[in-house]
Amino acid sequence: MATSLAAAGLAPYLYSIGNNEGQGAMRQVWQTSMLALAAVFATTTAQSETITHEFHYPSYDPQYVQYAASKGSFPVVLVDSPIAGDELVGSLALPGSYPQVPLTEVSEADRKGQYLVLAFHSPINIGGDKLCVDPSTAASNAPGGALRVQAAFCSGDEVLSEAVMTTERPSGTADKGFNGAMARLLNRVLSTRSPNDDGSCGRSSC
Repeated sequence: MATSLAAAGLAPYLYSIGNNEGQGAMRQVWQTSMLALAAVFATTTAQSETITHEFHYPSYDPQYVQYAASKGSFPVVLVDSPIAGDELVGSLALPGSYPQVPLTEVSEADRKGQYLVLAFHSPINIGGDKLCVDPSTAASNAPGGALRVQAAFCSGDEVLSEAVMTTERPSGTADKGFNGAMARLLNRVLSTRSPNDDGSCGRSSC
């Protein structure tokens, strides 16, 4: 016990462990340590996310992302965004070595070529193929509980890649936990690797 307490920086309190004053000091240090650990744990869990249903289809190629970005901006269709559209896309960036062009919101009617769909609170029975054909099918009137974010990278009406993320609801565009989660989602959906690089990815994640 003495070794572990000394290693924790509590050696000055060991000599007085037998008297009330020493015990009170120990309790105070212990309580402070536990509160600090609880704060770290709360911060970690509040910013965590789960990404599932991650697929890169055989037709996916990073060059599609490059081509869309070569036009000077990267189009994004938003469905039920919890934050104002221009603020949300303004907080996002293309991952990895892709050109760092701004992401811009486009309407469902104006989408063409290659684009990203981000649907919030989407029903669990909506797949990426439906998001590309008709993004409005992912609209939900009953957002509740954890935030479900469904992402699909499309070429016309064809889905090239997709993923689903469950995370905490954002407090605003300055929410670093949410921004980090969104960055990781885009990093997965807009992979810099092709599923055909080694012939082993197929329909699974890369």
